[in-house]
Amino acid sequence: MRRRDIFRVGLAGAAGLFGLRQVKAAAVAEERQKVAYHLSDLDKVGFVLGNIKNHYEGTGGKVDI
Repeated sequence: MRRRDIFRVGLAGAAGLFGLRQVKAAAVAEERQKVAYHLSDLDKVGFVLGNIKNHYEGTGGKVDI
């Protein structure tokens, strides 16, 4: 029974370290996004402008439109 507990703790620790490594990699890779919106229907202008506003606010202003 003791061997199983040691294995579980080791496995959980390895998974935790791997998870932290992934979080650090994601934080370093954060940069400005480049986005292009294409619009061909004049009646959808308000909808597209709303999408652009939501995208800008969702990224915290880190987007080039």
